[in-house]
Amino acid sequence: IGLFLISKLIKNLLIKHKSNFYSFIFGLLIVSPISIIFNVYKDYNNSINFKNSLIYIIGSILLCIGIFVSGVLPKLIKMEKNNDKSSTN
Repeated sequence: IGLFLISKLIKNLLIKHKSNFYSFIFGLLIVSPISIIFNVYKDYNNSINFKNSLIYIIGSILLCIGIFVSGVLPKLIKMEKNNDKSSTN
């Protein structure tokens, strides 16, 4: 019964509040790795050294690049489609 109700709730949220729902999911995706890193650091503080910290910094930089690319790429594809349509007319 719970699974059925949750699926109906998600369906209604996607229909009525699509943008807010996707923003919520995106927020969860951004915050989850940060939360995991802080919990790992808290639990294993003595075993974390510079090498592991460097890996976290590189991962954070790559995350930012991935977010940027995922935002820019659809715009570039849309511009390319518009250019193709205008060149065929």
